[in-house]
Amino acid sequence: MKLSKPLAQKIVYMIMKVIPYNVIIADEQGVIIGSGDIHRINQVHTGAKQVLKFKKIVEIYDDSYEGVKRGVNSPIFFAGKLVGVIGISGEPSIVKSFSELARVTVELLINQEYTLNEKNVKEQRIEKFLCDLSYITDDYSENFIERGLSLGINLNILHTAVVISFNEETSKKIKSKLNEILGKNEYFYMLNSYTIVLFMNSDETIIKRLSACFDNEYSNVNFGIGLNEIIIAKSVKQALTALNIGKKLENNKNVFLFKDLHFISMLAKFKGDSELSNIIEKLKKEAKQIDLLKTLVAYVYNNEEINITSEKLHIHRNTLNYRLEKIHEISGKNPRNVIELFELFTAYLISIL
Repeated sequence: MKLSKPLAQKIVYMIMKVIPYNVIIADEQGVIIGSGDIHRINQVHTGAKQVLKFKKIVEIYDDSYEGVKRGVNSPIFFAGKLVGVIGISGEPSIVKSFSELARVTVELLINQEYTLNEKNVKEQRIEKFLCDLSYITDDYSENFIERGLSLGINLNILHTAVVISFNEETSKKIKSKLNEILGKNEYFYMLNSYTIVLFMNSDETIIKRLSACFDNEYSNVNFGIGLNEIIIAKSVKQALTALNIGKKLENNKNVFLFKDLHFISMLAKFKGDSELSNIIEKLKKEAKQIDLLKTLVAYVYNNEEINITSEKLHIHRNTLNYRLEKIHEISGKNPRNVIELFELFTAYLISIL
């Protein structure tokens, strides 16, 4: 631990709020790095150098020393090592009673700062490791596994990736909620300001736990859930795919499972196919393009049931039959033929993915 100027100055101001004397803090070289009198900063303190030399309190009874004022100077220790000096200006017989209190306060504050810094550094290392974990698709090396263990992350435990997207304004509330539900061997990190990646223990309670935590108050929060994978990056990719496809296809939901959308994700590989693109382009040029595409989707999702589909669309079955014929006429693909209906729906899917 090395005393920095910002930390030293912060400690000086804190101590001077409770004692009516000027305070200085010098570093391990005897140079003033914190003072109630900012003009003394960067000056060499002769009294501090004596403290550093003899490792004990030094009292100064006159102002004849260069860069030194009358007062009491005490050594500052951290983990048994001398790291600096704290001095209190004033009549030694008076300020001496404050000296030990000030020294103990400084050492406590330094320990607190060190602990906080260590915590922040570890959190940053964990976040960096989790980020690396999200992209490594090869088998883990022994060094990488050991790196995880040093951070308390066991890669031998099966995890499921969950990707959460939300409005940036709800970020703090989301992170607070996650700290409530995540258990042992579960982690999260911010992918960006509106996306969080979770690594959750692979069991049947994931959806239940997420649903219980994120109620109607979080209507704009969406979840993509991957599969259980040894290589976690695969699950992350699956969760991102599920989230991306699900939000486009099923806007009445907010939880999207890759296992339910796996087949559709495979169809997305046809994106860019000119023949399939032309089918949708032809339908889009029709005056009632919205009705035709909406009809096509409803017809598929209702298992080609004429009565059910017309009820869902709030139209007469004759109108539905007319639209199906129109789709056939424009696209050249008959929606009543299973193979051609599959082509139509595939063309629709890749047009929105």
